[in-house]
Amino acid sequence: MKVAFCHYYGLSFGGGGERFLVEAATWLAERGHDVSIYSVPFRRGTWNPTLRGFHYREAPIHFFSAGVTYFMYNPLVSHLFRHQSPRIAGIHSPLLTGSLSGPEYASGSFADDVRNHGPLAAFMKHSSQTFRNKELSSFDAVHWTGAAVPTAFTHRRLFLIPGWVNTRTFYPRADKNKEFTVLFVGRHDHGKGFDRYLELSETLRNLRFISTGEGIRKVEGVGHPSDEDLSTLYSSSSVLVCPSRGDTVGRVLLESLACGTPVLTTSIPAHTSLGLPLLLADDMKGMVNALETLYHMWKADSDRYQQLVTEGSDAVRRYDIDNVLPKFEKMLTLVSGCN
Repeated sequence: MKVAFCHYYGLSFGGGGERFLVEAATWLAERGHDVSIYSVPFRRGTWNPTLRGFHYREAPIHFFSAGVTYFMYNPLVSHLFRHQSPRIAGIHSPLLTGSLSGPEYASGSFADDVRNHGPLAAFMKHSSQTFRNKELSSFDAVHWTGAAVPTAFTHRRLFLIPGWVNTRTFYPRADKNKEFTVLFVGRHDHGKGFDRYLELSETLRNLRFISTGEGIRKVEGVGHPSDEDLSTLYSSSSVLVCPSRGDTVGRVLLESLACGTPVLTTSIPAHTSLGLPLLLADDMKGMVNALETLYHMWKADSDRYQQLVTEGSDAVRRYDIDNVLPKFEKMLTLVSGCN
C-alpha cells in the first residue's frame, strides 16, 4: 500500500505530532508499505529524527500520488497538497479537540488565544469552528486520536484510535535518582501548563525540578534530548508533572509510565479517559499536596511507591505501539480500498 502523510509543520519542530508521523511511517515501512511524509516549511525546530525506510519532502506545495493520504488536519491547509487518493483527516491539535480539554482552554476568546498560543494557532482554532464540519465532510474518514468520543463534530466514517507509546524506546533504562526529582517534558507554553510547573518549583524548594528545554530560575534545563536520552531521564526521575490545560492524549504521560515513573497531571477528559493510574490535581494547592504526599511515600514507604510504578507500567501496555498501530494500519487499508 502506498501511504502519504501530509503535515503543516516541518518535522524538525519535534512536537508530539511530528513524533507521531515518524513513528507511524517507520512502523509502516517496516511492514512493507511504501510511505512518504510531505510537510510545509513552517515552524522548524532542532529535532533531527532518523528517517528510516520512508521518503520525506519539505516544500510550500506538493504534487504526488498515493493509495491513501493521511492529513494532520488544519483548516484549509489541505489545498497545499495536490493528489488523487482517498483522504483521512487526523485530529491532533488540542485547539481542535475542545471536548478533551479544560473549559478555559476550549472556550477562550480570540484575543485570549492570540495571547496564549499566538495568532496563527488562534486563527486555526476559531476558523475551524466555522469551516470544520463542512471541510471534514469532504474527507473519506476522520481519525480521532483521543480516548474519549468527540462531541464537537460527527462524520460518516470516524475511527477512534488513541495515541501510542513505543516501548522499544521507552522503558526503564536507569535507577531512580537519590534526590527526589520532579520532571517536566514539553514546550514551555500556556497549553502545557509550564507556568504552573514554575510556580510549583518556587513553592516546593526542597525538591529538585528538571525540564526539557532551557532552565529557568530554580528549574534545571536539559536541552532537547534524543528519545533514548529522554527515556533515561524519565526513568531516573521520581515523578513527571504534566499540568496541561489542553491535550489529545498526552504522549508524555504514556512515555513516563512506560519508563516506570508515576505521573501527576490534570483531570481533563483527555487524561481521565485513558483509564490509567494517574495522580490528578487541577489547582496549585492540589498539585502541592499531591507532590508532598508522593515525596513522603518515596522517602518512607518505598514498597508503596514501587507498587505505584508497577501499576503504571502494567496499565500502559495497552497503548504499546505494537498493540495500537495494527488498528491504524487497518484504517489506512480500509479507506484505501485495499483488501
